[in-house]
Amino acid sequence: MAKLKQRARGTGRIFKPNGCQLWYVQYWQDGKQIRESSRSTVKMVAENLLRDRLGRADRGQMPVTAQRKVTYADLRQRLFDSYHTKKNKSLQTMADGSETIWGLKPLDDFLGYESATENASEKPGPVALTIDTDLMRRFVRERRAEGVSDGTILSSLRLLRRMFHLATEKANASGRSALDHVPDFELPQKPNARLDFLREPEMLTLLTELPERLRPFVKFLFYQGVRSGEAESITWAQIDLDRAIFFPDAERNKTGNSRVKALADHTVQALRKLTPSKPEDSVFDTTNYKKEFRKACLKLGYARLGWQCGQCGATSKAPEKQKQTCKDCGCPMHFGYIGMTTHGFRRSMIVYYRDCGIPDAIIMSMSGHTSMDVYRDYSVSDLQAQREAQRKAATHSEQRALTNANRKVLPAHAAAD
Repeated sequence: MAKLKQRARGTGRIFKPNGCQLWYVQYWQDGKQIRESSRSTVKMVAENLLRDRLGRADRGQMPVTAQRKVTYADLRQRLFDSYHTKKNKSLQTMADGSETIWGLKPLDDFLGYESATENASEKPGPVALTIDTDLMRRFVRERRAEGVSDGTILSSLRLLRRMFHLATEKANASGRSALDHVPDFELPQKPNARLDFLREPEMLTLLTELPERLRPFVKFLFYQGVRSGEAESITWAQIDLDRAIFFPDAERNKTGNSRVKALADHTVQALRKLTPSKPEDSVFDTTNYKKEFRKACLKLGYARLGWQCGQCGATSKAPEKQKQTCKDCGCPMHFGYIGMTTHGFRRSMIVYYRDCGIPDAIIMSMSGHTSMDVYRDYSVSDLQAQREAQRKAATHSEQRALTNANRKVLPAHAAAD
């Protein structure tokens, strides 16, 4: 029997283990010997598989056998490591000391992940390579069936997409990524922006229904456009009333913005009524703020209690005990507060200054927006603003027509001279 020709060094080999009908491939990568079944009894299939694996090794890609060991738990840990490195504000510590990211728990539940506890070991969830487009479509369907809004679903899927992007980065010691590619993500459409805002007269009416101690806080939100969570943590060390400026704390605001902001005259007047204490003490007393705010909005008609669909936003005035299903999209509806929110003051500030004719660039510097796309979601235009713009345009048109009528028309030869 003729002796088989030996393969060149570094080109791997194909073989059949004793007592096995399937062909296997064997090659070396990063000093490690890798064996993989071709799952076929045809030699040519094994040859093609070996050629593919050697090509991957030359391109610096991780062996497929190693990628098959990467689980959802590994992807999840990479996400937490990245959030820790970048100090992302959405990384939260729970009361029991565990960490989470808003929007991550629905993914954990859907994929069967459970962290290790004293009584149970960690459940790592599925292998990363099995998380594909079909699985993500099922996640969207199930969450919608629960009545969850597309905005909430979108935030969860964006976290999962970020996990895959981190896994494809060449971050380990060998310069290889944990996975080769990111699966196709069919993300839901971004939902329409909320339209809750108040104009200045409505805000002043709201103040009359709030306790005296909360009025400076609401004025600060309205005229400065600061997020309520950041405003609650402002200390007197960040306020300079003599120069009418405010020093944002980059560690406490969402965007890490530390640029000095001007204080509006209305804000300064409200703050001067407060009694400054130690520099490290909070400026505002916000005890029961959300409860008092919602109570006042409900009384004034700025909000109401009712059923609302998380998908299409449709509402119903049915009693609380009668569970409702959306007539438009068939999703279950949720009973709760509908109307003006504390975050709506950011939109109120932008509408207020735009109505005053302030350029968008200056308003963005006040609100802290760095993206025009996000800013557009806040700079809403209602019927009142549209009618005011039409009135101004009509007045300008009439004035221009009157000017043209009164203008002296020169003869043709005079114009030529």
